[in-house]
Amino acid sequence: MSSILTIKSLLIFTLFVLFTLVSCERNNKHTENSVQLLPGINLFLRAHSEFGVVDSVVEMPNWAKGKRQQVKTSKGLYLFYLNNGVVVSVYRNGSSGREEVWRKNNVVQ
Repeated sequence: MSSILTIKSLLIFTLFVLFTLVSCERNNKHTENSVQLLPGINLFLRAHSEFGVVDSVVEMPNWAKGKRQQVKTSKGLYLFYLNNGVVVSVYRNGSSGREEVWRKNNVVQ
């Protein structure tokens, strides 16, 4: 009788651990996906299809003149700098480091 009780207890404990792990994984995915693309970046990407389609967004600390966000698209990983809600520069993160690929009123080649 005690061995059956021990097996049942072990089974219940294992199910509880599995449920907890699955629950935590769902919460992590929800947290990662809850970052919204800033409206200024959304407008920018609509006008600049060369940057690709958004896959994910990561919130970044503000910079001295405004906000910034890291955005992974179908074309690469970009860091967008905004001033007063408007994109003022875009950097691409690649294997050779970070390089500026776009600047307001002065497109970088």
